[in-house]
Amino acid sequence: MMLLDPRRGASGWAWGALGIAAVAAASVFFAFDAVPFMDLPAHAGLFALRGRFAMSPFEQELYVLAPHLGGYSMFRFLGGALTPLCGPLTAARALEALGVVALPLAILDARRRLYGRTSPAFGFLGIALGFGLMTILGFASFLIGMALLVECTAI
Repeated sequence: MMLLDPRRGASGWAWGALGIAAVAAASVFFAFDAVPFMDLPAHAGLFALRGRFAMSPFEQELYVLAPHLGGYSMFRFLGGALTPLCGPLTAARALEALGVVALPLAILDARRRLYGRTSPAFGFLGIALGFGLMTILGFASFLIGMALLVECTAI
């Protein structure tokens, strides 16, 4: 535990372990053929639907797109921007991975801004918070918004 003691300077090993943990957490979203989290297929389906809605009279007859401004809006916007580049499923996976990585980075940056120092322990805490029940229960789309909230409150 001496490596992660916030009163001492952290060694390079601890920062390296944090980087490996972040890469491992993000790679889980790409490691399986079937997406292992609850809302990823739904997000991919909505990204695909939004991409072809204007050109499909069939879908215009069956669906109504009436988005409201809220916590999901940024996720929906980023998914719409990434879908033409890499497809809806890869866009959903990339955004979910971004949320899991953005929260620890935001916590580390907030600690640096507020206290002038940081420790890899807070990055590990961010990974545990981001890659926990929020992701498994399908709320990982809000992790990007949480990372922005942490950044904005630390200014």
